[in-house]
Amino acid sequence: MRRDILLVLLGLLGAAGVNLLASLADKETVHKWRWPLTVIVLLASIAPVIWKYRLRPKQVYNLQKIAAVHVGDGEMDVLAVTDAGAVLSSTCSEKNTWSPWRAHAEARPSWDVAAVVPRQGVVEYFVLDHDGTIRMQTRNRMHRSTWQVVNISGNNGGRILRIAAASHEPGHRELFVVTDAGRTLHAWKLDGQGWARWHDSGLAGGRDVAVCSPKDGLLEHFVVDIDGAVWHRWFLDGWSDWENWGRPGSPACAVSSFRKLTDYQEVFVVGSSGDLGHRHHKGGLDWSDWLVMDIPADFVDVAGSTTSPNSLRCLAVDRKGALWLRSYDGNMNQWLDWQRVPVRQQHLA
Repeated sequence: MRRDILLVLLGLLGAAGVNLLASLADKETVHKWRWPLTVIVLLASIAPVIWKYRLRPKQVYNLQKIAAVHVGDGEMDVLAVTDAGAVLSSTCSEKNTWSPWRAHAEARPSWDVAAVVPRQGVVEYFVLDHDGTIRMQTRNRMHRSTWQVVNISGNNGGRILRIAAASHEPGHRELFVVTDAGRTLHAWKLDGQGWARWHDSGLAGGRDVAVCSPKDGLLEHFVVDIDGAVWHRWFLDGWSDWENWGRPGSPACAVSSFRKLTDYQEVFVVGSSGDLGHRHHKGGLDWSDWLVMDIPADFVDVAGSTTSPNSLRCLAVDRKGALWLRSYDGNMNQWLDWQRVPVRQQHLA
C-alpha cells in the first residue's frame, strides 16, 4: 500500500516537473508537447496501481481447513488455513455479507485451526503449526494481540495433528487434540490461570476431533477414528463412557460440532468420498438419526456455527480448496441453497 501511494506521488511530481520544464521551453514546443507528456507521466505512475487493484487476474486462495464460531451481534468469525499454510480470517453477518479476508502474515505456516469465545466480546484463535506447535491470538473487539505459543505440559503422545476448542462457562476455554499416534488429549485454562496439563481422553486411533458446549457446565466431545467411525462422550460433573456412533456415509474423515440455542447442538461429518452427514440433539430428547445432506462438490473439511438463534451456518471446503456456505433459515424451517464464498487476493485486508 505504501509503495502504491509513493507511485502516485511520484506521478504527480513528474507531472509538475513536466509543467516546470515547459515553462523554460519556447511556446511552440510547449503547446505541442506539454499535455501529452503530462498524461504519459501520470499514466506511467498510476498504471501499476490500476493493474494491481482492478485489472490483474484474481488469485483465488485454496483452503485446506476451516473453523467458525458465533461472536454475537449477528456475526460469526471464520478462520481458515490455505494449502500453502497461510492463516486467513473473516467475519460473516446475518445477511451473509463478508468482511475483507485478513491474512495473518505474522502467523507461521499452519495445518489446522480452531476458535472459541471464552467471554463476551473476546475471541481466541488457535492455529496448529506443521511441527505440532499451537499458537493463540486474542481478538478483543477491534484489538488483536500478537500470536503467542500455547505451552501445555504432559504430551507424550506424539505430534499434534488436529485441534478443536470450546468454552462451557465464562472465563473458560478448553482445547481438544489428536496426535499422530492417534491419542486424544485435552487441556483447559481459566482466566487468570495457566493451562492445565494434557489429559488423555482414553480413546485410541483418533483422526479428527470436535467439541461443543450446548449449555453451561456441559461439554460434548466427538472423535473420528482411523476406521472412519464417529465416537461421542459428554462431560457433566464427570465424563461419560465413549459411544460408537458409526458413520452417516463413507468412512468419516472430518467432524465439527456447534451450539445453536441453549441445550441444542448439531454435528457435521465429512466422509472420505466427500459426502456430508449430520445429526442434532436437543436437551431432554434423543439424538436424531444420521441425515445425509445434498452437496455441490466433494468436501474435505466442514465447520458449523450460527449468526443468530434462527440462522445456522454450515461451511465446507471442497477437494479443490473452494469454500462453500449453506444456511438454515429457522423462520422457513429449511436449509437454503449452497453458495460459493470467494476467498480472493484482492479481498484480503
